[in-house]
Amino acid sequence: MEKRLPPKLDREILKQLGTEQLVEIIIDQGKSIENLTNRVVELEKEIEKLKVSRDLETINIIHTTIGRHPHFEPLDHLFLHW
Repeated sequence: MEKRLPPKLDREILKQLGTEQLVEIIIDQGKSIENLTNRVVELEKEIEKLKVSRDLETINIIHTTIGRHPHFEPLDHLFLHW
């Protein structure tokens, strides 16, 4: 999923542009920033879901492993409020 980046705008190029062109660039950059911000929020939510899933899986593995071990008493009482 490779996206093409817009050309870099340096100071000399920007000085040569008219007001209307500069306004268009600013509007486009604002839209890009908004899209990227939304994407960051989506990715942060996905990361949190993955962390919770990982943590629950770890708890289940530990609980299952200890629950089967002959020298440990069951830990069901620890997991009742989940």
